Amino acid sequence: MQDTLYIAELTSGVSSAANIEYHATIVKEKALKRFAIKLCNETIAKAINEEVSPFETLDYLEGSLLDVRKGINESNTERIGENTEVLYKHIEKLRKRDYSGFKKFGFRDLDAATGGMENGELVVVSAPEKSGKTTMLLQILMRNALDGVPSLLFSQEMSIRQIKIRYAVMQSGVDYVSFVNGRLSNEEWHKIYEVIEGWKNLPIFINENMYSILDIRADIQSQINVNKIGLVAVDYIQIILPPEKKRIMSRQEEVAMISRTLKTLAKENKVPVLALSQVNEDGKTRESRAIQHDLDKLITWEKNENKEGLSGFEVPLKIVQRMGSGSSGQVKLWYKTDTGTFGNINHTEPPIF
Repeated sequence: MQDTLYIAELTSGVSSAANIEYHATIVKEKALKRFAIKLCNETIAKAINEEVSPFETLDYLEGSLLDVRKGINESNTERIGENTEVLYKHIEKLRKRDYSGFKKFGFRDLDAATGGMENGELVVVSAPEKSGKTTMLLQILMRNALDGVPSLLFSQEMSIRQIKIRYAVMQSGVDYVSFVNGRLSNEEWHKIYEVIEGWKNLPIFINENMYSILDIRADIQSQINVNKIGLVAVDYIQIILPPEKKRIMSRQEEVAMISRTLKTLAKENKVPVLALSQVNEDGKTRESRAIQHDLDKLITWEKNENKEGLSGFEVPLKIVQRMGSGSSGQVKLWYKTDTGTFGNINHTEPPIF
């Protein structure tokens, strides 16, 4: 009788299979804690090692934290025949030219030619110096923010105040030179103030203190968690520094590593990354070729010369979509000289924002 009771007690002490998911969660959480403890110990060891630079230590810590967030080596491998229902839905949307899941450029012909920017894509806008790249980037961000897409801009070219001034002029439609010289009418100054007042709940976030690709990676993770970022923009690729330990590479190798990391960040975080790239006149530098290995879409144009005195002019854009060997096309935008903004080629239409 006692043996029977003992056996019954043993079976009652064993966890039921009905609770297996709960217990598996506990095991996973304990494993994450052990991983975190190990990571802390290894980071401390690197931090007190005089032969290891602080940048290398931060690089190691941030990279390892990504593994922690992903749940310790969770596999993203999938058999080709699995989850085809998702693929069918995606193909069906493309067949119907339904680009609702894409982020828009905000220019009618450009969106029609490309479908917009898909999550996980690296989109590069490449043109010579002072040809309007930053203006286009700011307009794209504003269009998406007005559509409710939280957007994050990394800018070392311009300060936050300069960016805000550019936006105030672009959105109000006043003449930039008159604004800088303080020669606007009272009505035009009022337009500026109205535009700024409308920014209170606008989801555009600006980081002017990014210096390395590590800064960008860390802030993207933080801003996605806090502000649900749906579009990331970088101004511009060549100005970003690699991690400290990578700075012994040639500049071409550094730029290639940075563009590769931007592509990885787009895929990992499931957002489009829109990056500017500065090229020389023929656009055939080694750095430019290194960037083109990683991009999904390239938008480029030549510098417009001898356009002074005109109210506006056409800008032919070349579009390269990297799909296998890549497909290319061309659309035209209208550049309005007084406000310094791009618009649809039918320039009688209202501005894009």
